[in-house]
Amino acid sequence: MTTNIDLIISIILFIIIAIYKIFEHKHNRASTSLSKKNKLTSIILFIISLVLFFIALIINITFDGNNTSKTLEYIINALSIAIIALPITFTDLYSLPQKNSEKLIYTKTIVTNIIDKKMINKFKIAGMNTIILTEENTDLKLPSFKEEETRKYSKQLNKNIIIKTDNLKLLNKLLSKETTCFEFKDLESLYQEIKNSRGKYDNYLRTIKYLTNTYLPILISYFILCILKFPPIYSLILIIILKMFTIIVSRLLYKDIQFDVDIMERKPIERGATFNKQDIMFILIQSFFNTFTLCVPYMLVLAYGGTKEFANTLFFIVFIYENIFMTISYLSEENILKNILKIFKSKKVILYIIMCISFTIFINFNSYFNTRNIELHNYLSCILFGFLPILFNEYTKFARYMTKKGKKKNERKNNK
Repeated sequence: MTTNIDLIISIILFIIIAIYKIFEHKHNRASTSLSKKNKLTSIILFIISLVLFFIALIINITFDGNNTSKTLEYIINALSIAIIALPITFTDLYSLPQKNSEKLIYTKTIVTNIIDKKMINKFKIAGMNTIILTEENTDLKLPSFKEEETRKYSKQLNKNIIIKTDNLKLLNKLLSKETTCFEFKDLESLYQEIKNSRGKYDNYLRTIKYLTNTYLPILISYFILCILKFPPIYSLILIIILKMFTIIVSRLLYKDIQFDVDIMERKPIERGATFNKQDIMFILIQSFFNTFTLCVPYMLVLAYGGTKEFANTLFFIVFIYENIFMTISYLSEENILKNILKIFKSKKVILYIIMCISFTIFINFNSYFNTRNIELHNYLSCILFGFLPILFNEYTKFARYMTKKGKKKNERKNNK
């Protein structure tokens, strides 16, 4: 039950979040294909949140027999469920690390007048072709043709070639501006910008997976437990604290996760692409695994006559450790054992883990969130349950490694 003090604190915290979101939005006004897609997704999530409010309200009334004296409690409980789906954390998630950053992740062709064999090979490994505009003789073993033959050999413009010309604007109208970069000063700087943009985009996708696998299991758990006659009550203040926490984690931790070592060994993605069907399927399966390990301990405790406080404590601690192990698994495409070793190289990850574990200890020895001490052996069991669902993500990483698709995980069928 939410007290008046809880309600006041919840309102204050929500106002703080709202102020931060307004500030963040003013500093992230870039209009790109991804930002537009984010806005559309946010609108859909707002609608889903509204629908969930009414569904949860009906569920509360149904289970409690439409007690008019508890109308405010019904509304607050339904609001807690609605806020879970509210896209507060998702909006303005993608920010540009530098100008034209989004274009760089789609870049397939580099046009330059700089003759640099080393950089040409690096761009080739990164799935990009280089077109050199020069009249100089080079020792590069690349196909070449004259300026007047450009249209004749237009089908060759997706390969490494040399065009004998000093007209740096020759290809301006022949190549797509969305997938072509013209660079006539510093190829190394361009390469680093592309690497940074790809890395930021990759971290953006990890953040979406993290947020989805954080909030979706909570929602699914709520409805499953209600259907099975184990209706949980999610505290409003606890949900808002979770929102604040995931905003901090997604902005300060996930955005700055170290880039994968193979980030420049992947082919460029297609414009506006995020997750393909396989990615979405894996995210959903992961969410269902998370849901299963959340629900089972909760239901078993109540089914065998345990208290609601005991069940709540198990639920919260399992959820937090799922969050911890999920983040460790997402640190890179390497297995979780290697990722655990990487923890010690990141102060932010260490701080994140300390915060999470500290909160589990707090709820274990404090009844503020309707929790209680579950003793050490049950606490260790929660850690195990929190670890189990992430084995699915580890399996998918192992499968990609064995089939040698790890370097192509950002490819789409139409650009292979």
